[in-house]
Amino acid sequence: MAATSRGDLQLIQRSVLRGAAAVLRALDELLAKGIEPERVARATLLLVKAGVLPSQATLLSVSECCLGAQQADGGWTSVPESAWCAGWLRAVGGHEAPLEAALAWIRSQRNAAGGWGRTARDTARLPVTGVLLWCHPELADPVALDWLLKAWGEEAAGRPVLSYKAAAVCLALSSISSTHPHRSPGQARPSACGALAQEVNPDGGWGPWRSHPEGSTPLWTAMALAGLASSPGASLAVLPPAAEWLVARQMPEGLWPAHFLEEAAAWAVFALSQHLLACAAGPCRDEAGREHALGPDKPDRCGA
Repeated sequence: MAATSRGDLQLIQRSVLRGAAAVLRALDELLAKGIEPERVARATLLLVKAGVLPSQATLLSVSECCLGAQQADGGWTSVPESAWCAGWLRAVGGHEAPLEAALAWIRSQRNAAGGWGRTARDTARLPVTGVLLWCHPELADPVALDWLLKAWGEEAAGRPVLSYKAAAVCLALSSISSTHPHRSPGQARPSACGALAQEVNPDGGWGPWRSHPEGSTPLWTAMALAGLASSPGASLAVLPPAAEWLVARQMPEGLWPAHFLEEAAAWAVFALSQHLLACAAGPCRDEAGREHALGPDKPDRCGA
């Protein structure tokens, strides 16, 4: 579809509700099996960011899972796991001391170059650093921001551009710009959004890059859609086809096919919810620069 009509929005809303319910069911299974906290915290935090409020019992169980695995030094097994678990502690509130210890450990793991990898011994990586700064924008001091912008510039200069790297940069810069408006990312955010628009596949979804043999997948499509929909000023022309692609590939039980089912589903729920917000906020622009908005006195189209 070239646009998101009101009927399409209702389909997306139903998809979000089905997906959220499926992720919550999957969380119960993960918690019962004692699966690693990274998967539990990631899925739950993405739901919360999508506006889904889990039950009090789930909130407590996820917090216990995260706190029970936190090490004496404040971290978990890696920077990504620590980012998600600390993000969860921030979201649920009431765990200031463990959160501060977690952030201190994450700071200690920063690579000498200025970004983060899985640990201090790892090379700094755009996806790790981008998601970390999205969850914790207060860590985006000048050194971290400079590294992010430089690393993205190097990535953008080559071809192909990896979609999940561009998505991580979009998410990070949107979060940083919201909390630290004085820290200017320059042209990095439009550049990352433009790269995502260029790397979209003809079917409306994303793989690692355009025409990659793997093809479009729910996880890469959801992350790309989340990055674009979270970025004010981005061209929204590619959003409706991406949302349609995700809705069409949702499985009957509400999840999406992926190695970690709950991961792809949680990202899809978050991405689709951000798309709904982008369409409702209006005005949005298509590639020709025309404005569109949803509302009682506006055309019922967004993105065409």
